[in-house]
Amino acid sequence: MTRNREDAEDVVQQSFQKAFINLQKFEGDSLFSTWLTRIAINEALMLLRRKRGSREVPIAESSTEDGAALPLDFPDSGPNPEDSCLQREQERILSAAVNELTPGMRKAIELRELGELSTGETAQVMGLSVEQ
Repeated sequence: MTRNREDAEDVVQQSFQKAFINLQKFEGDSLFSTWLTRIAINEALMLLRRKRGSREVPIAESSTEDGAALPLDFPDSGPNPEDSCLQREQERILSAAVNELTPGMRKAIELRELGELSTGETAQVMGLSVEQ
């Protein structure tokens, strides 16, 4: 998927590390190899997304035959101003909504969504049953 041995090695290492850290989340509904493969695929896709914005130019192509450097024209990979403004507005609205929650609800959402815990794990951390 990465088309690069070094990147593939990084993906494998990150996949095993993530699997080890999240081993308690493996529920056994599928084969362990299937679970590990899915982690590796996700890691590879994340690497490809991160690299999409960067562009590599081989050194041999960066200058002309007489040694003069060619101007490198890189597209601006940053978000456009409209997207940046929209992102900040969404963050402001979400922050205001979260601040209006009770402390218990805020903690539950932080554990479940930001901490990526399951509903059962979130309930256990908060000392509640899943039904409550």
